[in-house]
Amino acid sequence: MITFKKIDTKFWDEPRELNYDEFPVYTTKDYEDRIEKFWNHPDTADFSTVVIYADREHFSNIHYFTGYDVRWEESILVLNRNGKRLLIVGSEGIDYVQKVTLDLDVELYRSFSLQGQPADNSQSLSEMMKDYILIGDLGLIGFKTYD
Repeated sequence: MITFKKIDTKFWDEPRELNYDEFPVYTTKDYEDRIEKFWNHPDTADFSTVVIYADREHFSNIHYFTGYDVRWEESILVLNRNGKRLLIVGSEGIDYVQKVTLDLDVELYRSFSLQGQPADNSQSLSEMMKDYILIGDLGLIGFKTYD
C-alpha cells in the first residue's frame, strides 16, 4: 500500500534564525561537577574505579563527563576515586581530544582507529590502564568484547 502525505515545507521555506547566545556553553567546572556528582551517588559507593566504553552510537557517557565526542571510533574513559583520569582514543581522535578542557591523561590506542589506519605496537589496554585502576570494585559502563 502506498500512502501519500503532503509535507509542510515551512521549516525550510522560512527557516527560523538561530541565536547562538541561547546555546549552553559547558565549562571545565561543569564536567568536574558531573564527575563529583557521579562519585557522590550512593550507587557508586563500592567502586574504586569506573571504566566507560564509547563508540559512535554510544558516545554520550564519555561526552557527558568530558565534552569529548567520540566521532569515528571507539574510546575508553577511566575515572578513579583518587581523581586520576585517562581517555584512550584512536588516531582520528588524538587531535580532536585537545579541545577537552578537563584535566586528564590521553593515550593513543591504534586498535581503536578506523580500518586501514597505520598500526603500531601500541601498549595493550591493560598496560595503559594499570596506573589508573585502583584496587577494589570496578564499575563498567558500556562494553565491547574482543577475541
